[in-house]
Amino acid sequence: MRATPLSIRLMAWGLAIVTAGSLVSLLGEGQGIILTPVLLVIAIAIFFGARRRSNVALLLVLLLSLLPILGGVSESSFALGTIYSFPHFLPGLYFLVGSLMMIAGSVTAVRRDATESGPDRRPWHKALAAAVVAVLAMPTAVSVAWTLLTPSEVPLRDRVGALPLVMGDDYFRPGELQVEAGDTARVYVRNVGQATHTLTIDELDVDWVIIPGRERIIEIRSPGAGSYRYYCRVSGHEDQRGTLQSR
Repeated sequence: MRATPLSIRLMAWGLAIVTAGSLVSLLGEGQGIILTPVLLVIAIAIFFGARRRSNVALLLVLLLSLLPILGGVSESSFALGTIYSFPHFLPGLYFLVGSLMMIAGSVTAVRRDATESGPDRRPWHKALAAAVVAVLAMPTAVSVAWTLLTPSEVPLRDRVGALPLVMGDDYFRPGELQVEAGDTARVYVRNVGQATHTLTIDELDVDWVIIPGRERIIEIRSPGAGSYRYYCRVSGHEDQRGTLQSR
């Protein structure tokens, strides 16, 4: 069995994209760096799959390509919801796209479905590369611009009348907020910890991600009378919670 040039390119491009995501994650909390041993094994497996015609190597690429999606280096649904913070958003996007490309390349090679390359096939490779660049370029540009253009601190005038809420790495302070039922509550949130946190209230459709050192005014629109739990939905932060009392 011989891997076709298209399948090799898919795997190589996917590996490059996942590697880029791992490097970008270093600008955030650096979780992607734990992928380094996996990426090295994938690179060796791609080489042997392409040069040594090894089904085992290609199957290894397929299995390892699932790790960035299933293994939890980054929870994709969480990362892809943080477009306003490129160190968190881009690794999630790149891990997802790169892993899917490596999976597609390894499946194509193992199934022998791809057509052997030739001069008339090269434009398809270029078109595919252009499509991948286009898919990644727009959200990358938007995320970087959004991150760089968003002030890290809330202006003093905007804090007036807002309820203060501080996020630490294992707490909310205060642990209880009180608001008037039917009003729009404004909460001035500061993340003073070293990790990214969320302010999430399921019943009120509130779900904001706050990266370390950032502040934000969050509006909670017209909560009805009752008690609402707010918490951080980042994995491992289950004990970080509080209560919003609406009266």
